[in-house]
Amino acid sequence: MLTIGPLKKILAILILWVCAQSLQAQTEPLRFDFLGEKIEFQADSSLYVNWEGSLTAAGIRDFYDIINQSAYTGLIESLVATRDRYKLDDWLFYQLIRRTAQGISPKYGNYARYTLYKWFFLVKSGYNSIVTVDGERILFYIQTDENVYNIPYRVKEGKQYVCLNYHDYGQIDFTKTKFSEVDLPVAGANRGFTYKVTHMPDLGPATYQEKDIAFNYYEEGYHFKIKLSTGVKALFTNYPVVDYGSYFNTPLSGPTYTSLIPELKKRVKGLNKKK
Repeated sequence: MLTIGPLKKILAILILWVCAQSLQAQTEPLRFDFLGEKIEFQADSSLYVNWEGSLTAAGIRDFYDIINQSAYTGLIESLVATRDRYKLDDWLFYQLIRRTAQGISPKYGNYARYTLYKWFFLVKSGYNSIVTVDGERILFYIQTDENVYNIPYRVKEGKQYVCLNYHDYGQIDFTKTKFSEVDLPVAGANRGFTYKVTHMPDLGPATYQEKDIAFNYYEEGYHFKIKLSTGVKALFTNYPVVDYGSYFNTPLSGPTYTSLIPELKKRVKGLNKKK
């Protein structure tokens, strides 16, 4: 016959095991490819919000009230840690957020909900972002001090906010349609966004292909074999028109740089710079 002491120990072990299984069941692995690597986040089941609300201020607040009560902190920490690990600039970090939102709420399943997830992950990561609605459509904006062209923008309290999802709608006649901002201040969401890319991560080897470039310059032939990643094109889909400096100063990835620049330096050494 068991004594009280051992019985209590067995019960304690059983309770801990049940709790551990319960906690494990509350998280779901979120897996996708990013930068040529396999990314896996643990997303608490409470993050999967079955919101089918209206595109009104009240409807957006309902979504926020629900998801703000979820166990979202762990996922935000994973997003920020991945940003820091790969040294992602804001535009590339936004691509990571897009992939994460897609994994939780697919874009073509419920576009408004997918967009709100992107907005929520941005503001909880510290970025200054706002949401506007017209009853049928949703546009969300990010605060930036840079020049961005051919994209709708808003000015609030002297700060410029540029639309991040206008491309999904094609054309909107703002003279006929009024979008109203949803008043949803989020503590700590005051970070500005930059479109400048100062560091290009080395995408996985499987994403690179070797391309031949050949041309003549002053009757001399030049031929280079350059490694280019198909993943770069995907990362810059819907990248807006910005100042030329942002394009010219975007660095090459490591494999692309090493396949081109050293050989190019050899070929141009000694050439007249005035030609």
